[in-house]
Amino acid sequence: MTDEATMASLEAMRAASLDELEETTWPPPPDGAGHLQRRCHELRRVPLGQFGVEDVRIMLSQQIGTQFLLPMAVGMLAVSPLAEGDYYPGDLLMAVLQLPKSAWNGHEAAAGVLGQVLAHIDLSNPDLGEVADAIRGWLANRPV
Repeated sequence: MTDEATMASLEAMRAASLDELEETTWPPPPDGAGHLQRRCHELRRVPLGQFGVEDVRIMLSQQIGTQFLLPMAVGMLAVSPLAEGDYYPGDLLMAVLQLPKSAWNGHEAAAGVLGQVLAHIDLSNPDLGEVADAIRGWLANRPV
C-alpha cells in the first residue's frame, strides 16, 4: 500500500465508528443497564477520531473494538506513555497491558512500538505501583 493509500485508509478509519468498521450495529443497551454498559453502547457509534484517552481505555478494558483500538492506544502511548483517562496516570497503559495475548494477533508492529515505549519507562519509580508490575509482566511474556 502506498503512503497516500495508507493515509486515506487511516482517515477513513478515523471517520468511522466501531459499528461501521465491524459492520455490526449493537442494539440499545438493555433497561437497567449500568453507566459502563450504556457508555460502551454509546461509544460504538462515535467516530474513532473523536475518541479520547478515557474512551479508548473504557473500550479496551471491556475488550470491545480491540482490533481497531489497540493500534490507536499504542499510538497514544507512544506520545504519552502514562496517558491518563479518568483514574490515574497509566490507566490506558494498564488497559493495554491487561489485554489477552490473542488481542495482539495481527498487531506485531504495535507490540514492537509498545515494547520500545516500555523500555523508556523508569520502573524503579515508586509512583508507578501496579503499572510497573504490569509492565514487567508484559515484557516477560510479550504476546508476539
